[in-house]
Amino acid sequence: MRNLERGNRDVLSIKRQPPQPSSLNEPGSLTRKMPALIFILCILFYLSNTAIALQLTKTSVPATSVNFGASVTYTYKITNNNAVSLNSLSLYDDRLGLIPIGSPNLAINEVRTVTATHIINATDMPGPLKNNAQAFARDPNNNPVSSLNLRSKI
Repeated sequence: MRNLERGNRDVLSIKRQPPQPSSLNEPGSLTRKMPALIFILCILFYLSNTAIALQLTKTSVPATSVNFGASVTYTYKITNNNAVSLNSLSLYDDRLGLIPIGSPNLAINEVRTVTATHIINATDMPGPLKNNAQAFARDPNNNPVSSLNLRSKI
């Protein structure tokens, strides 16, 4: 406040405010925030259990350009990151079709590795050789589970 009485100099004084209590210390504040907090935790739990529940990785040999008549061997690695075993497992590659995977069941944290070979033919030329692969399965409640669609180019 400024004191402007006659004969006095301008005086500037600053009032110090007492510290405000934390919003979490106020009665009922945490309770009001609980629904939003629970919602966020549920979303995080859902994403951690479903976003990458079925993981697929794919590599190819050779990994660079190939000539007519050459073969390309694809290696697919399917991992069950879900909290439950999966069944009806299948693997589809849009260039090679349905890839044989052995057992249709995949236990928790189990990894299945399969390979498939493609011979470069006239329809693949002049390149590049592009294809997509995706793994599919069902959980014990018969809900569909799938990997991300992998795209590759040689």
